[in-house]
Amino acid sequence: MDHATLLKAAQRLVRPDERILLPGFIAEEDRLHLLDWALSTEPYLRENGPARLCKKTEFIPTVDARYHAVRLAIQRHMGLPDDSTPEPDHGWLVSIIKAGGQVHPHIDSTPPGTRHLRCNLFLQLPEAGGRPVIAGVPIDVSERMLLAFYPSERQHWSEPCEGDRARVMLSFGYVVPADYRLPG
Repeated sequence: MDHATLLKAAQRLVRPDERILLPGFIAEEDRLHLLDWALSTEPYLRENGPARLCKKTEFIPTVDARYHAVRLAIQRHMGLPDDSTPEPDHGWLVSIIKAGGQVHPHIDSTPPGTRHLRCNLFLQLPEAGGRPVIAGVPIDVSERMLLAFYPSERQHWSEPCEGDRARVMLSFGYVVPADYRLPG
């Protein structure tokens, strides 16, 4: 079996009801606008491991209006109310991971009887690496793609980023009821 066939078989190990991938979730114009804004926040971000910067948007002095519009579009797509609040530990954040940086393997906590829903919107991908990995399965993503999954239920991390382009992402976390299901 070639590498591509093996990867597709491995991706089926992460059941479709445990994650969704929505390519082209935002328009290219919005991606470019939000990318410029996200990169402008770098002075406010904090280190969270080597070559990895992030910060909750509630602590960034100026949040772009398109950011709020995209957040609301994500919530509506996920069947969440407009007045949803961020998951308390990681919340809604801007993430920039440069060459050599990656997300370490972990499982997020959540209060008993709930699930942690995480929605990651990819604004820019590195030249190589940087793919999210859920339960040992690398997930192929693209710019403008939304990945939604339950980080409280599966170990997840990312591959190290390589090259001159950083991985830039907006991430939105929510605490949802235990019986919440991703939209079909």
